[in-house]
Amino acid sequence: MIGYESKRKAMSTDNGLLAIGLLTAKSMVLSIFVCSIFMYVMLQVRSATAADLRTVSLVNGDILKIGDIFENAGEKADVVIGRTPMPGQDMRLNARTLMRIAKAANIDWQAQSIMDEVIIRRDANVIGFETLESNIKQALSEKGLTGDAEITINENLSRLTLPKDEPATADIRNVRYNTADARFSATVLAPSAERPLKKYEITGTAHPLVDVPVLNTQIKAGNVISASDLSSISLRQTMVPRGALVNVADLQGMAASKTLYPNKPLRGVDIALPKLVERGGELTIIYESDALLLTAKGKALQNGSRGEMIRVVNLESNKNLQAMVSEDGVVVVR
Repeated sequence: MIGYESKRKAMSTDNGLLAIGLLTAKSMVLSIFVCSIFMYVMLQVRSATAADLRTVSLVNGDILKIGDIFENAGEKADVVIGRTPMPGQDMRLNARTLMRIAKAANIDWQAQSIMDEVIIRRDANVIGFETLESNIKQALSEKGLTGDAEITINENLSRLTLPKDEPATADIRNVRYNTADARFSATVLAPSAERPLKKYEITGTAHPLVDVPVLNTQIKAGNVISASDLSSISLRQTMVPRGALVNVADLQGMAASKTLYPNKPLRGVDIALPKLVERGGELTIIYESDALLLTAKGKALQNGSRGEMIRVVNLESNKNLQAMVSEDGVVVVR
């Protein structure tokens, strides 16, 4: 009996330990499962509410907000943190600055690299040089500038910008212009004199320009210049060579007195009337009088251009005559 009871007690103890072990194992599995569910839920919640960093943020106003830096910032998006850059300019926020902003605003964001940054870019209306140049020319025309001009400005106005909601315009005031040396000074008020958000004092030069006819191809001596051979270039008035021809009519239909090259101003000595009659060439002689018109075959003893008087010989009478060149191969005796 004693041996049997001892054996039964030993079996009962083993069963109890096994049950406790199973219960402990089940508890651990349950705990792991619950923890896994909790961590999954927390990760989902965190990913749904975590802020994302913007790479480039385009802003219009003067005030910089949390939402300009972080996406998904929720109710904190409208929190003001500073001022934006000037219109048309950029401002860079590095990783350290971004971490300080996130911490101060209690934003759920961590820098992934020291290279993390946000570029805050202020949108703007840029006043182009063409607009400014046109306005300056208009203002200078009231001070003695005539025609077109080459405008140069000493100051750097390449980034003359205004807020996005302002028109890209400018008024020119206080203009002074010296026609002798082409220098001017003026005040630029943008977008207008009535609303001068930007004010610049500028100086520069305004050189009057002249359109000068030039050849667009090489012309050999003796060849006639036609309209298709001509184009024009704009030169400062002070740079036009003395004696240069400035009217197309002075060149068209004329012959080159020597080989002429393109894109160079031409002078009177570069051209001549085209030769309509060649020395030794046959021609027609027309005799004109009040009631008589006769023609005869002749020969040129000289070269001749339209309107020139040259010596010719009548081949029928072998008589030398003075005749005026009328057209190609025709002379007139009056």
